Amino acid sequence: MRNCFVLGCDNAHRDNPRRAMFYIPKDPEMFEKWREALPKHRELKLHDRVCEKHFRPSDIIRNWTHTINGLTAVLPRKKPTLLPSAIPLPEEPLKRKKPTKSVDKDQRMVPVEIESPAERQVEVIELSICAPNDVEEQSIEPVVEEVAPVFDELYDNIYDVELPSPLWGIHRDPGRKYVAFTRFDWESGGGDEGALDRTTALIEETARIRVWHKGNLALDCDAPELLPIAALLEKIEEAISRGDNPLELNLNDIGMTFD
Repeated sequence: MRNCFVLGCDNAHRDNPRRAMFYIPKDPEMFEKWREALPKHRELKLHDRVCEKHFRPSDIIRNWTHTINGLTAVLPRKKPTLLPSAIPLPEEPLKRKKPTKSVDKDQRMVPVEIESPAERQVEVIELSICAPNDVEEQSIEPVVEEVAPVFDELYDNIYDVELPSPLWGIHRDPGRKYVAFTRFDWESGGGDEGALDRTTALIEETARIRVWHKGNLALDCDAPELLPIAALLEKIEEAISRGDNPLELNLNDIGMTFD
């Protein structure tokens, strides 16, 4: 899972899990330019990343160029990098399967299609009156289609998620029912179980996220987009490191939206 900042990008490009990722620039001026160019669904952080799909190909440097004894050699970089002046492209709308030209052609046939509005109205009436159960099932199906692929993507690429500290570990259910991130800390010399500090973030196949700290539920929410898991773990780590009580965490504190 690549954890691109742009909302919905990971899900849209789940067939390309190896696309290049670029961190937000630390330079204040460039950071502001990136912030203005990127969507505003949540606050932009320095630990966020943006994938190659949101840059011009000319802004991405993929090769090393060396000149030895008058001969130029081009070698691929292990990790592509950006030009210092590169700025993400404005958020693009989701691409539709049919191009605009085909729509224009269909519009020319409107006078022919107008002859059958009654048939369409009858079909709608039959669905709403004679088969209400079918309507309910149709409203449920999109939820399954949206959630399952996102969870599968996280499950298959879970080891690509950047953990906030060495205290965290990763777990996967062999039956693909859930994945979990656990934080285990032990105060040396404590000598009893009270010295143990356990935190668990559990993501179920239904995209439900729950977080427990020392056995108490700290967060419970549905997150169909699962964005971004790395930021959630980092916020939990920051709260524990500051000595704050993670039980008081909420979505506003985390700075994330799971709509």
